[in-house]
Amino acid sequence: MSRKRKFYIKKRFHFPILIVVLLLAFSLYLPFWIKKHVNQLLSDIPGYYGEVEDVDVSLIRGAYVLEG
Repeated sequence: MSRKRKFYIKKRFHFPILIVVLLLAFSLYLPFWIKKHVNQLLSDIPGYYGEVEDVDVSLIRGAYVLEG
């Protein structure tokens, strides 16, 4: 009689997978947060009007690009 093994992820893989998912979510949210923060700082300057349209973030290089 053959038994079928259930496919499951071992418990030792839960924590690393959780870390990877959290880092991915953070890297996706980071440009929106930076854009909001920079636009808030620009709006606090009296007599100045400006807005950042897009922010590109490269986590590997540690660089960012403000566009617009």
